[in-house]
Amino acid sequence: GGLARAMDRTGCLKNRTQRSRVIDAPKPKGSVLFVVGSAHPNSRDQLAFGESQLQLKSEVVMSEDLSRTSDEDSDLEDRVASELQRSGKAGIVSEAPGRSRLIDFSTAALMADRLGEIASRLIMRGLVHALFVTGGETARAVMDALEARFLSLDEELLPGVAVASLSIPGRSDIALIVKPGGFGETDLFQHVLSRFGVLENKIK
Repeated sequence: GGLARAMDRTGCLKNRTQRSRVIDAPKPKGSVLFVVGSAHPNSRDQLAFGESQLQLKSEVVMSEDLSRTSDEDSDLEDRVASELQRSGKAGIVSEAPGRSRLIDFSTAALMADRLGEIASRLIMRGLVHALFVTGGETARAVMDALEARFLSLDEELLPGVAVASLSIPGRSDIALIVKPGGFGETDLFQHVLSRFGVLENKIK
């Protein structure tokens, strides 16, 4: 998928024996940024559960906003930053296609790139301890934006949900949780927060 292509392009999958190194696992609790780039119904159900049951607040990147500059994204980025500081969790989400609004592959790729840019800036501001990404192309975009060069696979949180330590130039390693769009149960976000963040409220 997209993540594997990004790892191959940056060299993470080449000469594994010679280039491998031990990466200290991040501390288990902190702020969690959810980045949902997959339009798969399963991913959207997981997002809906997070918003309705876990009080997750998300900002949506719309296709008509793709012509905006990074500076023009600052309001959205600041809202997400404030939510991360307030509650320890927040989401950025790509617009989902609907019956009256189709999104082609090139537009979806541009939205993944925009999600990656916003996520990378929030990470470099030191606001993100753990990053959850759904959608391989979105994971690729995040790694490209961060210029990440090393990825150490640590564990499988749930079937199909991989946990890694991501080495980022200029800052401490963070936890990266990534899954293909169709994997995971509806309450997946609850498991992620239980492992990496803080669940302040009981499920409704």
